[in-house]
Amino acid sequence: MRPHIVFIGFTPWGANETFFALHARWGLRPLENRRRRCYPRPVLYQWIKAVHLISLISWMAGTLYLLRLFVYHAMETEQVVRDRLAVMERRLQKAIATPAMIATLATGIAMLVMVPLWLKQPWMHVKLTCVFALAGLHGMSGGWRKRLITEPNFKSHKFFRVMNEVPTLLMVIIVIMVIVRPFAKP
Repeated sequence: MRPHIVFIGFTPWGANETFFALHARWGLRPLENRRRRCYPRPVLYQWIKAVHLISLISWMAGTLYLLRLFVYHAMETEQVVRDRLAVMERRLQKAIATPAMIATLATGIAMLVMVPLWLKQPWMHVKLTCVFALAGLHGMSGGWRKRLITEPNFKSHKFFRVMNEVPTLLMVIIVIMVIVRPFAKP
């Protein structure tokens, strides 16, 4: 009988394919219970990924809504409404968007520490570039929020309408990179 290969360590994806390829080459039939025993997915990694996705959704919702509030703020002429929008913008950024961004980045770094081989993949480079762009946009939004309080018309509402589409475009690229992995190396 040929020896079985048992991987020691963690492979979050592709382990089952490797297992089946080795067994097909040796002419063995994989058993369901053997596959589960040899290739468990660590529960910690799954929890980190779940928190990553939840915080990412919160970050994107906060960013998209904040930029939409900037559109309304730039269009508004009454000071009372501008003051109310400024309070809404501050609360949204400080209570939702910024903590969600920190949680997203922290859990993303944790997943990269668990699977450092992803850093060698070109799709991950594109994804990380888009994530840094999102974080930069978040930082610029903080500056815009403070400046809208003192100079409500420093940028037009059309500028903020265009900027409101940037996070959506970055999110689409990130999702395609993670799900499709178009530039994946074997």
